[in-house]
Amino acid sequence: MTELNEMVLPVVWSVVHRVLEADREMPEDELVACLTPTGLIQRENQSSSRHVGPSVRALEALGLLENVDGKLRLVMRGVDEAAFRFEAARHLLSIPNGTDPWEERPESKRLEYDLQVAVAWFCLQGIESGLSTFPAAEDRLMKQLGADRKLLRDSAPYNTLERWIEWLGLGGFTTIAGVRLLVPDPTPLVRFALDDLVPSGTYVSMPEFLDRAAVIFPWLPHGALGEAVAAGLREVPDASAEEKRAPECLSLALVRLEIEGEIALEPGDDPRTRVLLSLGGSERLAVARITRR
Repeated sequence: MTELNEMVLPVVWSVVHRVLEADREMPEDELVACLTPTGLIQRENQSSSRHVGPSVRALEALGLLENVDGKLRLVMRGVDEAAFRFEAARHLLSIPNGTDPWEERPESKRLEYDLQVAVAWFCLQGIESGLSTFPAAEDRLMKQLGADRKLLRDSAPYNTLERWIEWLGLGGFTTIAGVRLLVPDPTPLVRFALDDLVPSGTYVSMPEFLDRAAVIFPWLPHGALGEAVAAGLREVPDASAEEKRAPECLSLALVRLEIEGEIALEPGDDPRTRVLLSLGGSERLAVARITRR
């Protein structure tokens, strides 16, 4: 699954996870029937849901469900919702090493890695460049990619991207001056990955932390996918990779995690070891290392 398919709903994935955690395994047709909102679709004179079947099959195609003797079951069992979403993000947002993310599908108006590029593009917009509506996003896309772009050509894939951003924990909505804006904020995913980024009771230097984060989250602006997508844009609101500072959305996540008491951001004694966290505008915070509390 690489495209922004409006038929696949992440909320269905959560329900599938909950049902199969409880019942362990179930035939596909029984699972789809179990999750289909029969009363709702009957009022619309339909016999099947447009979303449940495609969502279940997408989970299977992604490798998060497996078919054993005609019954579907979770590949990762006994994990909570946060772990399930993290694993979904890991599968969804990766592309083969060395692959051009801007590769186009033959005879198609979409990219081969539609979803992955869209997520990386969203993170490159920075935390001050909140997106309000598709027309606002389209105006920015026109400036950054031109009229012949293959990415987010209409409102359907854009609305689908919004759903994935929220469900995966890549961003959220905030209201500024009465306008509802979608802002990149990967705090839930960074929080879940802390054991790999900064093991409990230890510390890592900021350069080492950034290297680890780029591997775990290649779609961040300083990750391989983020850099490849940035190279295809005419302008990049978050140019942190070029300026050798932490990406804005990652900086926001780190500040939030310090406020929560998960980590400590330490300036250190040597200014040469410090990396700037960017919080939008002129706000900067120099950090030499991160300590896990």
